[in-house]
Amino acid sequence: AGIRLLDISCANADYFDTSGKVIKLFRGEWKHVILGGASLSLGQAAQEVIHGHLDLVTWGRAILANPDFVRKMNDGSELVAFEDSMRNALI
Repeated sequence: AGIRLLDISCANADYFDTSGKVIKLFRGEWKHVILGGASLSLGQAAQEVIHGHLDLVTWGRAILANPDFVRKMNDGSELVAFEDSMRNALI
């Protein structure tokens, strides 16, 4: 089918209890891009990428909730949690 990216994520659940387990099962068989880890901190995400479990991190909701996402990640500031009501600002 030409698929080269798998998004294995559970945005509202702990990565290590949910999608992280599935990702580790698939990683040995899937040689293409794996996307996941929405609940990961910067340090956790870096470790998952370094260990080859993830290629990309799904921080889309965190980025939408925090327009200054990069600055906050750089200086360790707390992120605003994404809320469903924030979707209205995207319309």
